[in-house]
Amino acid sequence: MKSAQFSVAILSQLREVANQLKGSSYSQTLDVFSGASIGQHVRHILEFYICLLEQKDLGEISYDLRKREIRLEEDSVFALDQIDTLINELQEMRDDHDVFLVATLQGETIKTPSSLSRELLYALEHAVHHMAIIKIGLLVGCPDVKIPVNFGVADSTVQYRDQCAQ
Repeated sequence: MKSAQFSVAILSQLREVANQLKGSSYSQTLDVFSGASIGQHVRHILEFYICLLEQKDLGEISYDLRKREIRLEEDSVFALDQIDTLINELQEMRDDHDVFLVATLQGETIKTPSSLSRELLYALEHAVHHMAIIKIGLLVGCPDVKIPVNFGVADSTVQYRDQCAQ
């Protein structure tokens, strides 16, 4: 499934960056993040994928039900292990199927048709968005970290930049 392959690529970029964060640089709070940390953004990205993969065969996916695993934001080794697990699961995905996306907004439950591949694309775009935020934190708080050239950049922007460069 193509959307799973693209998610593997994004999570691999995230892994590359997280692997460089040693000691407290992963979990230290940053003023530029209003007191949040790089680890908190990594946790948030991973929890959407974890939630999606745990619920994918239930017919309904609700990101509201994701577990907040604090170890993912405090322990980079634990987060790296989780990234590896997610990559392995995504690499094994083959079949798309219909699901319902369920969300509660202002106390009202909304259920809308979707598909596994569509939700994977959502998780991917969500990850890219948070990776762009992580990039800001890296530039401010961890200038020695080598950031992949398109880290936190939407693929449509990469394509546009490539067209402009020609």
